[in-house]
Amino acid sequence: MLPPWFVRVVVMSILLATGTTFCVAQDLRPLSSQIAQAINSSGRKSVAVLDFTDLEGRPNKLGRYLAEEFSVALLSDAKNFEVIDRTHLNALLKEHQLATEGFIDPATVRKLGKIAGVEALVTGTLTPFEEHVRLSVKVLDTESARMLAADAGDVPKTKTINDLIGSEGIAPSAPGNEGGRGKEAKSSAGVPMPAPVARDELSIAARGCRDTGSRTTCIFGVTNKAESVHRVSFTSSTFLVDDQGNQYRPQFVASSGPFLNGNSVDLIPDVTVNLSIEVSNVPGAAKVVNASLAYSLLQRTDQYVPPTWGTVVIKAIPISHQ
Repeated sequence: MLPPWFVRVVVMSILLATGTTFCVAQDLRPLSSQIAQAINSSGRKSVAVLDFTDLEGRPNKLGRYLAEEFSVALLSDAKNFEVIDRTHLNALLKEHQLATEGFIDPATVRKLGKIAGVEALVTGTLTPFEEHVRLSVKVLDTESARMLAADAGDVPKTKTINDLIGSEGIAPSAPGNEGGRGKEAKSSAGVPMPAPVARDELSIAARGCRDTGSRTTCIFGVTNKAESVHRVSFTSSTFLVDDQGNQYRPQFVASSGPFLNGNSVDLIPDVTVNLSIEVSNVPGAAKVVNASLAYSLLQRTDQYVPPTWGTVVIKAIPISHQ
């Protein structure tokens, strides 16, 4: 029989070794419980948790780590559904040569659901701040690609979290800039971003533009500041103009929220959805673009309310050429 002092040392060693994980799991529980409750009520019987990403749809070590922790926390409150093992999920994605990096459009959601054999997918986006990481989570139905649930929570920065952030050089957002509000953000090159624009209970913040030579993608964070769900549709009158005088008619791609039909999306109050605008043939000499985002806004209520039409202009969005 082991002496009591030895047992205490072993237990203490285990607690010290797993303390960070335990704390992170506890920090995720309120958010995972809310999401689990929504899935339980939705009738979906199986879900998979994809790698969490940054606001531009790029996965990183922190996102993979928090997705693993969230998957475990989600299982604790799963009453009417099962959570697919992420190792098995990644093996399936690798086998079918299907990456989950970048923006998840409705077609990709359906394909992922079919390959993984699940009825719902959990996606998440991370925004590091000085004292915490903001985690926004969405649940997508794999048949319709519609959003079943969404919520957000804060994960305090432990040593492990800071190490993961530092290992990939993830830049923290400016304090108070969450959800398109607050101080001026900067691009990865340190160029100041234009201030968010608020109109018709929408807040739209430019995240920057990235040019790969063949195409240029501009990211915008769109936040519903109303108290009810609104459906926003970006119209064909939307366009970009670079500082060389070239005008572009873009295509729209869903990011952290699934677009329902073309360029329309349901916005849950205070949950930011990324809008990706993609254009081609932007010259390397172009340094910034101006965006004119034309939209219609419809309240999702029992009684019909005529849509509101408007345009938001955001100037001097920096382009990062690769």
